[in-house]
Amino acid sequence: MSQYLPLAVKNVSITLENILNAMAKQPSYKQEYFDRIMALYRQQGIGDFLVSNSSELLFSKLTLGVQASIDFLTNADTGEPAASKITTFFDAVCCQDFPAMEKLAQLSPRKINSRIEYEEDYLYCRILMDVFGLRKNQEDIQDLLEEFEALHADNPDHRYTVLMALLEKDGDAFHEVLEFLIDAYKDHYVDGGDMYAGTQDEAIILAHVSIEIIALVQLARMQGIATYPEYALAPKTALASCSVPEPPPGAWLHIDSRRSFSFQKP
Repeated sequence: MSQYLPLAVKNVSITLENILNAMAKQPSYKQEYFDRIMALYRQQGIGDFLVSNSSELLFSKLTLGVQASIDFLTNADTGEPAASKITTFFDAVCCQDFPAMEKLAQLSPRKINSRIEYEEDYLYCRILMDVFGLRKNQEDIQDLLEEFEALHADNPDHRYTVLMALLEKDGDAFHEVLEFLIDAYKDHYVDGGDMYAGTQDEAIILAHVSIEIIALVQLARMQGIATYPEYALAPKTALASCSVPEPPPGAWLHIDSRRSFSFQKP
């Protein structure tokens, strides 16, 4: 793990603080702004977890990102949100927060926002929301599945494979595709990754833990698929039961400042 991790966490936290201060003065419910807020809360949570090994710190930051998403979806103009951009659905899954999963699924668009998302991205997230957030059965989402299958036939997509493994409760298929997804994630972030477009601070933090991998393991457990205690990118402590209480209304707009020169473990 990088010796620069504490500094990377501090930098991410200061960036988030700056954005939230501006948001508090002049709220703007744009997808691009909340993409950044959701991502930074996730990075801060993972960073705090890596520094402290405290799942409580991880979950507490993820819940704030989830709260920000719900606020965004509640207040944004029609046509602004995109279902595939509400990545905090995976954060809610990690926290085993079923009411939040349901709320995000209810509020997220039921039509593709072709301005800012691809069809396969929309279908992957929308189907997961419908099945695990709204508890729909496979017959209820058959049209969406057929659309995704057609796209998968033309351009193989491992997200379709993991989705079907979850729906069919196929443990062998799930673990086979999960291994591929883990390797792909690692390749993306190693040494910044050839395809990586984020900051070095983000890469230092995100190279070690994947919220989506953790979420997929939690979804597999919800489906009764036998899983291991931990996986690469999904440490045992991050797969623990979440006991973090729901934050008070508007809590996502306020974080403790970390602008001091010295960095203390959270």
